Amino acid sequence: MAAQVERTTDRSKTESLQAAQRRLELLGGIHRRLYDAAASNQPVTTHLATLCDELVRAEGRNDLTVDVEPSALMLGPERLIILSLLTAEIVTNSLKHAFKAGGGRIAVRIDSLAGPFELTVADNGG
Repeated sequence: MAAQVERTTDRSKTESLQAAQRRLELLGGIHRRLYDAAASNQPVTTHLATLCDELVRAEGRNDLTVDVEPSALMLGPERLIILSLLTAEIVTNSLKHAFKAGGGRIAVRIDSLAGPFELTVADNGG
């Protein structure tokens, strides 16, 4: 994909290819972390905090912070993949559409007190 980016002269196509490349790299990172033996003993929120930091960096948005509220919830790789993809999609939408300029905050929370867990993602963008 990097070779295609270098050969493309159309700016919009270059940006689209670069975005796709960042997304593939992000998914590769998710996959590596999910199957890392050391990471399997960490709470879900440790994984989500790393994921969100990578998303912010991938979008080049150093003016935003993502706060992931700590939780002791543990999940197996299959459920963590689904949660990671959902979180990545929601946070990416927030990064792209909620904030024009001037910074902001995205909050991610997992509530697992009663029954199935609940994912909450909120931002203070406009």
